[in-house]
Amino acid sequence: MRCGAGGVAAVKLTEHFNRSEMTTTQSGIENRPTLDAWINMTRLCCDVLEPLRAIVGALRVNSGYRSPEVNTAIGGANNSAHTYGRAADVVPLARDISALDVMAALDGFRLTRRSLNTAGDRRGYTSK
Repeated sequence: MRCGAGGVAAVKLTEHFNRSEMTTTQSGIENRPTLDAWINMTRLCCDVLEPLRAIVGALRVNSGYRSPEVNTAIGGANNSAHTYGRAADVVPLARDISALDVMAALDGFRLTRRSLNTAGDRRGYTSK
């Protein structure tokens, strides 16, 4: 697996995750990550999402990076890991994968379960 693969035209962070899905928002507010957030998102994809995908199969990203303005508009937690590019809410596309399967696959990461989404937060506290 190549992490950080692809050039500007490819806009891929890793083999299976791209810039668009990690920054899309329905809020209508500009959601432009800082360079540090891009680096964090690439690490998140390499270190968490790609290994998780290898275990549970394809994932849909419901929420990745959120600018502070987007995070406030949607009612996100203060100091949310999303605003640093360090969290993603994902849903396995396979119907036979439970939230417990995802949590077991991510053993060692701090997790929260909201609805069917699982957010991995490596800073040691829960993200929203």
